[in-house]
Amino acid sequence: MKEEKLKKIQSGAMHFYIKEKGMSVMIQMEMADPVDCALLQKALDRTIVRYPYFRVKAVWKDDDIWLADNDAPMVVEDSSEMRRLGSPEIHYHLLEVHAHDHMIYLHFHHGIADGNGMFPMARTLLYTYLCAYYHRDFAPTASINLPDSPIDPGEYAETVPEEFLPPMDEPTIPAPKKMYGLPEYRLTGRKTWFITHVSFPMKEFMRFMKSVDASPAIMLSIFMSQAVERVHPEHEEEIVTQLIWNFRDEIGLPKTHCNCASHVFLTYNDRVKKLPLDRQGTCFRGMTFAQIGEAEAIEKVNQLVGLGKMLDNAKGFEQKAGIMRQIGGSIGQTYMTSYTGQLGMGECEEKIRAMHLYTTVGAGIILEVTSVNETISVDFMAYEDVPVYIDTFCDILKEQGIHFRRGETFEFSFPENGASVAYDARDRDGQVR
Repeated sequence: MKEEKLKKIQSGAMHFYIKEKGMSVMIQMEMADPVDCALLQKALDRTIVRYPYFRVKAVWKDDDIWLADNDAPMVVEDSSEMRRLGSPEIHYHLLEVHAHDHMIYLHFHHGIADGNGMFPMARTLLYTYLCAYYHRDFAPTASINLPDSPIDPGEYAETVPEEFLPPMDEPTIPAPKKMYGLPEYRLTGRKTWFITHVSFPMKEFMRFMKSVDASPAIMLSIFMSQAVERVHPEHEEEIVTQLIWNFRDEIGLPKTHCNCASHVFLTYNDRVKKLPLDRQGTCFRGMTFAQIGEAEAIEKVNQLVGLGKMLDNAKGFEQKAGIMRQIGGSIGQTYMTSYTGQLGMGECEEKIRAMHLYTTVGAGIILEVTSVNETISVDFMAYEDVPVYIDTFCDILKEQGIHFRRGETFEFSFPENGASVAYDARDRDGQVR
């Protein structure tokens, strides 16, 4: 039996050791024409050679989980159903691609990458597939890695070092102490999400947000905060957006695939809500800039280093899961906003109708914002079907004269694959193969 080289779980630790929820991310792409799964398989075969660090599996050794290389094939399935990550049906991979009708689905475990870490592969896969499908060489943009392009060593860089980084002698802004929690979302551990799509014409929306000194994520966060204020005017704590921050650039690792995300906090308090909309945009931008410097990034990294040391001192998977459960249970929020930016594929995007991103990470309401083919889309994700927040959000859009399209709310469930990635490895191996 060949012994495998094991890799310690570092940047993805919080996603591997949280047991109560599956730690999946789904990138769903709606294509202009029906998907050819045979061509998509060939595109995946070429693409994964360019991203070998995603060919991994979880293995069990010494009452804990590790990552190891996985040379087994990745098979594209003609189906709209996700397959369970780490399962035998996908040869224990932590990433799987399937497609059906006009949809391509890229489903991966959050422990191996965050959205910004996976999007380079998604672009390469789409580009390779579209060139083959339409028998033409689309002009690649700077953000597209060609399947035969060299791998930058920086793509492997680990974002959580073994030791603490020297802190900078600059003050950082602490997280708010009292965040208003939406009363409809007190329960945790639910397996079903209720999702509603709201989309905007990009150029029109961009003109509006620039007129009020905002970015897409800030503009949508302001509107959502206003919606919460209208629904619960009696609230006492502050309404706070937890805005996902990708801090790769601030720590000098712009190309790493490893998890590199944290939050900044945008507080909608009595002072802000009394301001005109353009001043609210300026305030939220100021709050953002004040929290995304190098000093703040180093502080975030050192927090993760500290967490890693706590996990290193724990005995086995169960103790580590207990630590993560305690930390996760202490984090409150009003809602979360995540914006991965524009897909950035140039002329290829005329063949992509829409893109959506779903995740199991978070609680309450999550706004997942994506942008492709001259459209900005917001996926409202919630554990409970409480339409009043989206209704009020859309009322605010109408009042501002913003054109939008709202889809029907639907239920969405990920496969049971949170703790099972570790436990499947334990039941499968018992020891390193």
